[in-house]
Amino acid sequence: MKKYLVLLIPLLMTGCFGNAGSGILESTCTKTTGVTIKEETTYNFQYKKGDIIKMTIKKSYTNEVGLDGYSKAWNTFEGVTSEVDGNTITFEMDINTISDEVKKDFNIESTYNDQIKKLKDLGYTCD
Repeated sequence: MKKYLVLLIPLLMTGCFGNAGSGILESTCTKTTGVTIKEETTYNFQYKKGDIIKMTIKKSYTNEVGLDGYSKAWNTFEGVTSEVDGNTITFEMDINTISDEVKKDFNIESTYNDQIKKLKDLGYTCD
């Protein structure tokens, strides 16, 4: 038994079990809106010591909508990259470089607790 424990120690110390070993945690919040064209918005964010370090926002639509122009417009903002795949647009945000305008438009907060509170107040379901 001791032999197996000794073999596991290097794995635990190197953080080979994904982000958990690095102290990075992840949370997801989702909301569906609309009647004719349904929009599902999912916020996925990684945080460490309560501060959000990475944000991904995904918007999926049930019907065909023109997302290419929308994507190109957001790609002009510093810290924002977006990609369109069919009826889905995904935004990746660098929290350290996005402007206050982008944070306001996307309902982004800097800390985990503030982000969860804001999204729940807006009707999102969070894990």
